[in-house]
This record gives sequence, structure tokens and C-alpha cells, in this order.
Amino acid sequence: MTRFIKLLNSVLLILHLTSCTMSDNNMAELKLDIPSLPEQFQTIRIESYRVAVTSCGRQKTFNVSGDTLSVKIKIPSDEISAVTVYPECGYMELKPAGVIAVSPGNKNQLSWNDGFAAETVSVLLKAGCHLDGFNFQLFREKLMSESDSDPWLLDRENIIYAMRYNIFSSTYIKKLETHPIELNFPEFSGKWCRNTPGNPEYYEKTGSILGIPYITTGENIFFNSEKNIAISIFADAFGWVAISSDSTVGLSGNW
Repeated sequence: MTRFIKLLNSVLLILHLTSCTMSDNNMAELKLDIPSLPEQFQTIRIESYRVAVTSCGRQKTFNVSGDTLSVKIKIPSDEISAVTVYPECGYMELKPAGVIAVSPGNKNQLSWNDGFAAETVSVLLKAGCHLDGFNFQLFREKLMSESDSDPWLLDRENIIYAMRYNIFSSTYIKKLETHPIELNFPEFSGKWCRNTPGNPEYYEKTGSILGIPYITTGENIFFNSEKNIAISIFADAFGWVAISSDSTVGLSGNW
């Protein structure tokens, strides 16, 4: 996360803002349906959604209630916009749904699979980066195919660098370094799932051991929908620390 923030700061410093105007004359209303959560997430009570709309070097955020089915936003009719919707449920935040709206007239639909793409594009748009002519459809497809359908395992810094300098190709889509991990704790039996609705996958404990085939550098969140509890695993190049949302579990280890 620290490296990501440093990259964002450097982008903000070196980019020239585009000549984009946001006036009532060029704004269009867009209605977006919030996608349903996959079956693995159905027991989670969504308290609210945080909506972020990014375009023309600006980002607007607002919250709507957890029972909201759709949102209406206004975006520039002649500019690219990125929209991300984050479900918030108290003890953890799920990865967002997203959409890259090239124009209001196109078929724009929020998708859990496109949350990573939309969040990545929002970083560049917020910094004022000019992305006209970029093939977003191919971009989305490549992110999914190169990540085995889980873009949140990709190195975002690589992608932002390539898009910023207009040299993007699939060679810049690389997975983050991952490690397998085993957590030994007798509490909280049942199934655990990563906080990525776009790629829901269960992990089941064997006895007191929860085995997870891969975690990345930074924060990894897994939740137990039966117990309404989450475990955050913070990892770096040397090891990891795991803490449950109710603080009853605290574990650590080295690679």
C-alpha cells in the first residue's frame, strides 16, 4: 500500500491536467444497478455503499443505504468516467464493483469483475491523465485472463505506469508475489472466503488448520459468513500477521 501511495503521489506531480470541463451543459445522468452479491456473500448485512465517481481530475464520493438497488449519477457526456461502489458491513469492506463509462450512451453496467479495472482507471483520471482512445474493453478482458479471473492479485503499479506513458500491453500485467499460508486456530469453524465478490472461493478448515493457497503483500481479508467475523492477514517480504475482527485471534509467522 505504501508503494501504491508513493506512485499515486508521483503521478499527481508529473501529470498535466486535461482541458476537461464539467458544466451543466455537458453533464449526463447515468443510472447504475448495484449488482447482487454472490451466494457466498448472501449472509453479509450491507450497512451502506460508498460510491466514488471520478472524471476530469476530480472525484466525488457519497454514501447510500445498504438496501439501495441502483444509483443515479451525473458524468461528463464527452469524457471517460470511472465509478466504483464499495459495500461496507462494519467489520470489513468488500472489494468494489465498478464500471468504466466511456460515454453515457454506451451500455454501462456495474460488475464485481470490473472493480479492479475501474479503481485503477480512477487513480489516473483523478490525477488528470488523458485516456481518450484507450481500448478499455480489451483492457478489462486482459486483466481477467492474465489473472485467472482475480485481478486483485495483479501488480497495479505496473499497470498504472504503462497506462500513464501510453505503453500499455499485456506484458505489463503481472501478478503480485504470493505465498501459501496455514493458520492454526481452533475458533470459528466453517467456510472462509476472500473479500472479492468477483471471484468468490471457499476455504475450509481441516481440523484447526485453515490453509490458504496464496496471499499477497499488503492486507488480505477473509471472512466467515456463518460467524460474521473476518480475519485480516498483513504480509510483507519477511512474514505475516493475522488478526480477527473481534481480536480473539492473533497469529504471526515468517516465510
